Amino acid sequence: MLRLVAVVACGTRTLLDAVFGTDLTGELTYASDLVTTTGTSGVLRPGMLLLGDRNFSATGFVDTVASTGADFLIRAKTHSTALKLPILRRLPDGTFLSRIGKVTVRVIEAAITVTPADSTDQRTTHHTYRLVTNLLDPDEASATELVRLYHERWEIETSYCELKSTILGGRVLRGRHPAAVTQETGALLVGSSVPPASSPTPRSTSSAGSAPPYSATSYPPAVTGPDPA
Repeated sequence: MLRLVAVVACGTRTLLDAVFGTDLTGELTYASDLVTTTGTSGVLRPGMLLLGDRNFSATGFVDTVASTGADFLIRAKTHSTALKLPILRRLPDGTFLSRIGKVTVRVIEAAITVTPADSTDQRTTHHTYRLVTNLLDPDEASATELVRLYHERWEIETSYCELKSTILGGRVLRGRHPAAVTQETGALLVGSSVPPASSPTPRSTSSAGSAPPYSATSYPPAVTGPDPA
């Protein structure tokens, strides 16, 4: 089995970098290598905003991302194994400051209601999300805007779907030994980064080029991941 962890740009779904290898190595280890300058690539830098799922709400990883100078918005776990997030100070918008390891974070708790577009489908569902970020100033990045922005994390899931279902066509890798698997995986990643000739102009939702406003200027370039395939 192969484990792959990647970072892509929101909006354009441009592959910024990826690492892969044996599934005996955990995704957090690969992710830490991916985002730091001491690892294999150092894909993050100041001025970028990383969106991550709850598998990455770990003390060591949060410390690692913060050390790059990049901002982050990561969903935190809420069950019994969740990080303990003591309330250090309540903010005017209802969020609060806490700490994860050495990093001061702002905790955003949101109630999400999902209503099907089909009016005949009555399966409305309700979810509670907890997000952590090092964007500490509510005037700079409001809770509502950050919750809406977090939806863009799904861009990486779409990227993996394209890789597995469109490019691979649902088949497994053909390589029968590690060198062949490495070569084939590398080729797939390169191929996934080449847009088709008829590709439309990418939308600029939260891409590395432009993004919705969160202050008088704009959001930092948003990237999603690291996330395991």
